[in-house]
Amino acid sequence: MNIPFPPEHYYQNQGMVPDTGPVECVTTSVVMVMNMMKDRLAHDLNQLSMADIGVREYAAKMDAMHLSGLCYRLPSDFFLAAGRGWMHPVLQAPKALKKFASELEQIYGCSFKLKQTSGNKLEDITQNLQDGNFVLVHGLWPVTNSKEYHYQFGGFPHTMVPVEIDSQADKVILLNPAEPHPMTIDPDNPTTHPAAILSEMPTQEFLSFWGRKSLLNLYTRPFTMTVVIPDT
Repeated sequence: MNIPFPPEHYYQNQGMVPDTGPVECVTTSVVMVMNMMKDRLAHDLNQLSMADIGVREYAAKMDAMHLSGLCYRLPSDFFLAAGRGWMHPVLQAPKALKKFASELEQIYGCSFKLKQTSGNKLEDITQNLQDGNFVLVHGLWPVTNSKEYHYQFGGFPHTMVPVEIDSQADKVILLNPAEPHPMTIDPDNPTTHPAAILSEMPTQEFLSFWGRKSLLNLYTRPFTMTVVIPDT
């Protein structure tokens, strides 16, 4: 990846946002990519980069927008507890990334374009990473208990940031905002904060996750990815 720091530098865990439960994967993945975006532009233009954005601080910023922030993320005190902190990968995440790209445009005079597509292949991720683009993938973990709500939904939704496709080792290397499990993290207790890590998934497991269909495509369509493309 064409970024000035190792990929694990950008790792954050969705458990760092208090009181919203396991729904902040899209928000956290978006923030990780935002940090890549600002660093990439500053590096390419030989300028100082802005300070890193923390997902907890970003969520608080969105909460402070009140109704105007709804197009980017449901607030942390949303009246439906299950939706608190939710950022939809199709309806909201691209808007949040475009908003940040616009802010970077004002600072640096250039920025990023976004493209979201479905029905992709593993090779499409590889090509985009080789081209220096940033990629977010949206999929569903399998749920086997037929009594669980997410079983009817098609699986448990999740978003991650792939950083390398290792074809020789037959694995995908990712920034996974849910590893370790966010419920093991207390944002106010530094001793529980996880170290920066990269996660690995066997290729077939990743493809099963990425290609699983949600009910009525309410999350995303199978093999959906959001690509952030520099226009420098």
